[in-house]
Amino acid sequence: MTRGVLWDSSAILALLDADDADHARAVEIASQIAGDRRPSFITNYIEAKPTRSWFANSDARWRVSGC
Repeated sequence: MTRGVLWDSSAILALLDADDADHARAVEIASQIAGDRRPSFITNYIEAKPTRSWFANSDARWRVSGC
């Protein structure tokens, strides 16, 4: 039985962005997964990771959104 692969959004972005630090590794792993004919899955679930700039602008965001 071949196990499927759930692709994390960071892996997908690294695969698509040639300038990403992990691009070469993502291409290598994607090629291996495709060569092994393993099923791949993605999800529309996205986890937002707050950054320093997000916190710096959080007051403005609250006022604009009315929260």
